[in-house]
Amino acid sequence: MTGPDDYPRKDLTVAYLPDAANGISTGTGGNLAPAQHGPRQGGYDVFQRATEEALGRAGVRVRWIEDWDYSHYVGTAGGGIHCVTDVQCDLSGTTPWWRPAR
Repeated sequence: MTGPDDYPRKDLTVAYLPDAANGISTGTGGNLAPAQHGPRQGGYDVFQRATEEALGRAGVRVRWIEDWDYSHYVGTAGGGIHCVTDVQCDLSGTTPWWRPAR
């Protein structure tokens, strides 16, 4: 879909909702995810609730970050929290996905 009428860039087609999958893992069982601004049911955002339930089954706690103005809407043409952060990850203890687990 195209952006809202007041979207600062008119030459793009962008996602209206921030992508919860583009959150940032804290490495300690937490995930920082962009607030979804989705439909509400019973006072809760349905996309946020579904994300919390899915990640919760894996023992991950979601912390919602309000990043609409500074990362999704204005600066990055539909980006999310991962677009405006600089995260350093240590993957030395993991097996690359393309290699069989030992």
